[in-house]
Amino acid sequence: MLRILVEPGAWVKKGAVLATVSSPDFASAVSDFRKAQATAVQTRRVAGLDSALFKNDGIARRDMEQAQTDALSAEADRDAALQALEALGVDSSTLSGLRENKAVAAVQGVIRAPIEGTVVEKLINPGQLLQAGTTPTFRVADLSTVWVMASVFESDLASVVHGDKVDIVTGASPKPLTGTVDYVQALVDPATKATQVRVVVPNTGHLLKRDMYVTVTIHSSKEKKGILLPVSAVLRDENNLPFVFVQSPAGGFERRQVTLGSRVNDQYEVSAGLKDGERVIQVGGLFLQFAQSQ
Repeated sequence: MLRILVEPGAWVKKGAVLATVSSPDFASAVSDFRKAQATAVQTRRVAGLDSALFKNDGIARRDMEQAQTDALSAEADRDAALQALEALGVDSSTLSGLRENKAVAAVQGVIRAPIEGTVVEKLINPGQLLQAGTTPTFRVADLSTVWVMASVFESDLASVVHGDKVDIVTGASPKPLTGTVDYVQALVDPATKATQVRVVVPNTGHLLKRDMYVTVTIHSSKEKKGILLPVSAVLRDENNLPFVFVQSPAGGFERRQVTLGSRVNDQYEVSAGLKDGERVIQVGGLFLQFAQSQ
């Protein structure tokens, strides 16, 4: 490895040079081409002379035809040597100089970008030995569309399916970005006990970056009925268990334990503890809790 020309985060066009390398293979390929070219020129000259001699009965037809065959074979070897240089990525100006038998600078190999995009990872360092076809060098990605990985807990997992619309909120954008659920992983993360959900997002303005944290809201396409309570109505007891104050038929308020489901914006889903139509205190429950504790 001689020189690295780009760093992670750089945007490159298809075919752009990412790094240059030095290898005996390039010197050998140039030498093979020069030898093949010299042989092709010489055998073609001999074939021309033999053709002239044959016309003047100077040599036999067999010798003239052999000279033509040798010239064609040498030219084929020259073309193959040229194609080998092209396969190694030698630039067109150097190839032109070699074809014209001019002196050229030492030929270096180049690593080029396979697509237009952003260099997201550099996997080599100056001086490193590279194995052709096996050593990974760079990772270039088209970031116009990216994946956002969302963690979904088991209480919400049944509501998430392929094709659900998603809002992605990030401090880098004044407006939420929109995406679509593309894949729901089959395994649960043993550390977080959450399941990874992959969301495909058009990355407008390339605002989303690698390793960025975002907030994801998945709009489930499955219909679900239940009771929703404002977040401000839910209080916590000394054991951190949720409860609410429910209006009793006599006109007072009673404290009742509830079981919460998922959070929907500024509301909690209540899976147990309340019935449809019951009235709860939304604001001021803390004062009532304090009063009851006196």
